[in-house]
Amino acid sequence: MMITPGVNYADQYASHVMRHKKKYPKSIILAVERYKKWKKRKDIWFEVDRANEMLDFVQSFIRHVKGPLAGQLMELELWEMFVFANMYGWYRKNEKGNIVRVVRESYVQVPKKNGKTIIAAGALLYAMYGELELGADCYCAASDYEQAQNAAEPIAQAIENSEPLAAPTQIYKGVNGTVSGAMYRYSMNGIAYQNKFKVLTKNTKGLEGKNPYFVLNDELHAQENMDMYDNLKSAQISREQPMMLNISTAGKGASSVGMRVYKYAKRVLENDNDDSLFVAIWEPNKNYDWENRKVWAMVNPNMGVSVTMEQLEIEFKKAQQSAHSKAEFLSKHLNVFVNGADNYFEQDQVQHVLVEDLGELTGATCYIGLDLSKTTDLTCVSLNFPTHDEGGTDIKSIK
Repeated sequence: MMITPGVNYADQYASHVMRHKKKYPKSIILAVERYKKWKKRKDIWFEVDRANEMLDFVQSFIRHVKGPLAGQLMELELWEMFVFANMYGWYRKNEKGNIVRVVRESYVQVPKKNGKTIIAAGALLYAMYGELELGADCYCAASDYEQAQNAAEPIAQAIENSEPLAAPTQIYKGVNGTVSGAMYRYSMNGIAYQNKFKVLTKNTKGLEGKNPYFVLNDELHAQENMDMYDNLKSAQISREQPMMLNISTAGKGASSVGMRVYKYAKRVLENDNDDSLFVAIWEPNKNYDWENRKVWAMVNPNMGVSVTMEQLEIEFKKAQQSAHSKAEFLSKHLNVFVNGADNYFEQDQVQHVLVEDLGELTGATCYIGLDLSKTTDLTCVSLNFPTHDEGGTDIKSIK
């Protein structure tokens, strides 16, 4: 799709979602409602032309490098345009009176094979080449070097396959071909500048000394602790309009970095209480049926493009054979955080039945039932508070 000047593609996606709500998860409907609410505000505004500049940059400089479309320029899907337009289209005046982007951090969570690479590469390369930030330091952060290469290699290939980007750029690679970064050298008004991107992992030394303009946190769920995320986030404070892009598929473990950032992102999505964070999460609604094909289609925005129902059917058959395969299917293809392959209850199942307010129970009579396990059995505890029906008969209700 050619990017037409003056066309608001975020509006187009928002309108489509609101006309077909049953086909979209609640989390995306919330993102659209938040977008529509922002359009009514007076303290921030949406600049269509600036948003479209970013969309046009991606479609002009990034090419497919694998599969039947290899060599062809990328063509963004409407949902990807919605993500990019929200990241780069909202503006405000800061306390100095300068016009700056509203969004400084983005959390995008989509299932596997739904175009995360184009979003990651597009955003980093736009920061490095397209935003005209002088001395833009861009970082690709991941849990380990192998994971970092999954994001860094497509970025390097995009540079190599675009003559305007490749000519002034030096790409740094190891002896085995691994990408460690790139340097873009240019001059403006007779002064030489360098924009760069560099690969970071948990083992990288000197994280505290960085001054990042753009940070890509790839597969955030795989990071073991918050150190790298926190260090890079705090290091961006000296930049006037930085961007941190957290892009991931759901992972395993309730204490993972991905889960913690996800929970905050969900609160922002529901309460709209942090303008600096844009959130887009494709996940099933509460009480979903993991075997329902409509659910599969709902949470995979690139269905029919890079993901097919036939592919998911193959993975689903595997998922029916073991707990491990089911956990993989839920996290990778339905974008659901899971505790692990051997758990009786998945993380999302527990979250969906939690009740935050049990009422006033101080001083109430309570009977506690406790069943301990020793080896392979379950441990269970229940709190039972008696209530009374109209006849005065005690009724024990398990909370």
